[in-house]
Amino acid sequence: MWQLGLAFSLFEVFVLGLDDEEALREPGFGAWSVRLDGSGLWRADWTEPEPDPAPPTTVAWSLWHIGWWWSDVTGRAFGSGPVARGQAVWPGSVAAAVDQIRDCHDRWRTGLARTTPGALASVEWADRCWPMVGHHPFSYVAAWVNSELMKNAAEIGATRRILSVM
Repeated sequence: MWQLGLAFSLFEVFVLGLDDEEALREPGFGAWSVRLDGSGLWRADWTEPEPDPAPPTTVAWSLWHIGWWWSDVTGRAFGSGPVARGQAVWPGSVAAAVDQIRDCHDRWRTGLARTTPGALASVEWADRCWPMVGHHPFSYVAAWVNSELMKNAAEIGATRRILSVM
């Protein structure tokens, strides 16, 4: 829980003062972003398999990414079900995206606080919640969430730093 709080506080620092224009600015050629589709929904750029190296991303794309994976893992772990990447849309503004991520944080933290030691040790629950962790206890899923959030927050901070000198 302490590590989750640290990772989330870094996220809060890196989105402070962020506006929609900055979030949608592309930090480099071929950057992945979120784009309005024909139905008025903001869809994220994505290809399978993911290229190596992956292209640079806009801050809006990073916000979409956090909102998607955290909604997905929280839904799998604590009740509302999975969120397929293709169904995940960017909510259309930084304020709405940050609110979505704060809601994910609150639901995840509440769920973790209610998790028993036996559940944290459950391999079956972890396999159901986030199969990418690979047959480890649910505590690995919790650690992965912290790591993924910290990585994504750092990417937002680095992208904003790059944009500030462009």
